[in-house]
Amino acid sequence: MKKIITLDIREQCLHVDYFNQKIMKHWPRESRQKILKEAMKLSVWAERSIHPKTKHVGFRLIGEKPAIAQIKAFIHQEFLEESSHLPKRSLTSDNVPRRGTVDFMRYAADSDELFPSYWSLNKSKKFWSNLQNKISGKSKKLLVEVDKETKDAITKLVTQTLDIGLVGQGNDAAGINYSSLKVLDVKIVENAEMFELYRVQRKRLFDKMVRKGKICQDIGKLRGSKGRVCTTELLSDSMKKELYYEVNEHYLFHGTKSDTIEALI
Repeated sequence: MKKIITLDIREQCLHVDYFNQKIMKHWPRESRQKILKEAMKLSVWAERSIHPKTKHVGFRLIGEKPAIAQIKAFIHQEFLEESSHLPKRSLTSDNVPRRGTVDFMRYAADSDELFPSYWSLNKSKKFWSNLQNKISGKSKKLLVEVDKETKDAITKLVTQTLDIGLVGQGNDAAGINYSSLKVLDVKIVENAEMFELYRVQRKRLFDKMVRKGKICQDIGKLRGSKGRVCTTELLSDSMKKELYYEVNEHYLFHGTKSDTIEALI
């Protein structure tokens, strides 16, 4: 009897539950603070948790069962507000068909994902106003800082793919004679208008290959090819997730002078 009562008390007063979701990789700080404040009012212990499979952020909750039900409802409402701008057919969601298949390309062609998930736009609560500002030109912030993992990956890629024998070739590189390169900074170009033009063309290519019933042939297997694209071969796994080899999408480096960057982006 005592054991049953103990278990019942533990279940009711030290109930443990989770709030998991499959859309947001990052939960905005302002919203997290609101959730923690509300949890405190309800005497519920709330802490951020990362789902072991999806790696999406959620919450671990400990407290009385009725109070946990209340805070879960509160978190759910916050989630709906924070994720309203995010795509429902994300290319990185758990429901995506297996990569390298026609089914995946069909899914990708119909995706409502406007930008890569790692863009800062997707992490902003003021998504639509920020997007409008970027498109209208009111926001001049097209170059956005990257996290350390991305910076390290790109820096390593530059070092590994540098071919000294090609330095100085081409009209723009005339007279240049370097034996090495040093990466000083890495930034993402978040030009919404330019990316939309690219996204439309990529969608057309997905549609075309779906009609053909196959993915694009690997560049390394094309007649006269010198091999597979080395940037993709050497790229870290984390950065390959949103790179679509099904349509031969690859990262390539392009050299230019610092005073022409603004014109390019």
